[in-house]
Amino acid sequence: MKVSTSQMFLSTSSQLAKQSGRINELQAKISTGEKLLSPSEEPQRAALINQLESTASQISTYQKNLDKVDGRLSIEEAILTSVDNIMGRIRDLSLAAASGTYSAGDKAIVVQEMRGLRDELLSLANSQDSGGNYIFAGTKVTTVPYQENAAGEVSYYGDSSSAVVSTGPNSNVKLNRPGSEVFSKVTDGGVDYSFFDVLDGMANALMGTAKQETVSAAFSTSATQLNSGDVFNLEVSVGKTTPVDTIINVATDTPEGIVTAINESSTGLTAKLVKEDITSDEVRIYIEGPAGEESVFTISTAAGVPATFPNITFTNNDAIQRGIGRVSESKNLATDALVGIGVSMSVVNEKKDVNEERDLAVKKLISSEKDLDYALAVTELSSEIIALEALQSSFAKISQMSLFDYLR
Repeated sequence: MKVSTSQMFLSTSSQLAKQSGRINELQAKISTGEKLLSPSEEPQRAALINQLESTASQISTYQKNLDKVDGRLSIEEAILTSVDNIMGRIRDLSLAAASGTYSAGDKAIVVQEMRGLRDELLSLANSQDSGGNYIFAGTKVTTVPYQENAAGEVSYYGDSSSAVVSTGPNSNVKLNRPGSEVFSKVTDGGVDYSFFDVLDGMANALMGTAKQETVSAAFSTSATQLNSGDVFNLEVSVGKTTPVDTIINVATDTPEGIVTAINESSTGLTAKLVKEDITSDEVRIYIEGPAGEESVFTISTAAGVPATFPNITFTNNDAIQRGIGRVSESKNLATDALVGIGVSMSVVNEKKDVNEERDLAVKKLISSEKDLDYALAVTELSSEIIALEALQSSFAKISQMSLFDYLR
């Protein structure tokens, strides 16, 4: 078979170009440190790398969200630790002032401290983060959550919602807690008292200026008959030093009828039906009178009511003892909220550990698919360079040969 000179040159040039291209490719891969210079080299490997990098990016986002939550929880923990300590101090002051050994002047000093602590709690409830957002306002972060009116009454203007961030596949965590979860209301006898109402009520009780209130025993329903359907009278006495007695006619023989009769009377008392369990039909009658010790009241059934009539006697409770009970409950709720923060921080840290392990595993897979084995690549490059040099040397010698050289 005859091989022309031009064919030999073309074949050898093609081999040289191919060899040089392979060397350039290896040098580029060594320069970038990656197995693939373009997805077209190995489409399946490139697709797997893209999928793994997307997963790694998602994990990074989860970790950033968890770091944000962790930072927010640390702030809330510091605030709630202060709240818990202050509530403990208020409870201790209340118990000491109620012991019977404190004079009116002593109680006034205690109340002054309690009101200062109450103002400090109001400031903590309106804490802001580094961005100026209110921490305990729910999702209404630009609204001052706890606002005090001219009468000294504090109302909540935030909402009960929480911002939620994604921390993993099908996993979300609350970024914040609304004030209603942290500065919780207290329910006493079916009546709700806000966090700051409890504090103000305790101070007023020690000063003898608390509102007078009481709650009845439970009735099966608001329409339960109490006197076989017959009308009856209630005897009401309002006042401590000079009590004023009033007879109230109850025209409708039910708890609701008693509420109507009291509200329509001239005693200055107000009444409403309350429930301790909203899922039950059972009700109690809550009665409130004017503030101050001189406004204490008692309510009982008048003479002539049958002996089978159920006992619905109301006697005004001791405001101080009632206040201590509510303060203690508020303290317990503050402690529970602080414990809840600790639990949330533990959950967040566990999630961070899981994500770190996932991130490490994914990055290891990415490295195995994407990163170049330098030792192998350098060895292969050396082999290709030697092969290129050999080919060049052979081509140089062959190209110099002619018939005259052979004849010589």
